[in-house]
Amino acid sequence: MALRQMVLPDLLHHRARDARLSVWSAGCATGEEAYSLAILLEQEGLAGCSDIVATDISAAALKKAARASYEHWSLRGAKDEFTQTYFRARSGKFHLAERIRDRVSFSSANLASESYPRPSQGGFDLILCRNVLIYFGAQTIAAVAKRLFESLADGGWLVTAPS
Repeated sequence: MALRQMVLPDLLHHRARDARLSVWSAGCATGEEAYSLAILLEQEGLAGCSDIVATDISAAALKKAARASYEHWSLRGAKDEFTQTYFRARSGKFHLAERIRDRVSFSSANLASESYPRPSQGGFDLILCRNVLIYFGAQTIAAVAKRLFESLADGGWLVTAPS
């Protein structure tokens, strides 16, 4: 809700009309967050003018994310209309619609390293880094937070989890 009601309107208000929206899901695991962002951007009419990068350190997680195939558990609480709009049920799994799957670019990245992805122009408008920092010590958290902040475009948003 906060992304839809606060973050996106703020980003759209402060950027040029023809500028692309750059989003990074850092520590994307098996892709649920990144694909949720792609769905949100489609719902808000921004699918054609946005780029989503999703990274994780786990090759196995990235492989699963690229398949975009999920068990019922991943969609718990989702309304039937939502599931029918964005997924196709096959062989006991839910497969994300290709138009959404193709909106996300997955790659490997270690947030503890100094090498971070970069959008084609400037920095990221939105970075989500949730449920990753809990795995690091205080010194690494500080270094990662600094690099994430440096990866933002002017006026960009960094969203982390309370943990």
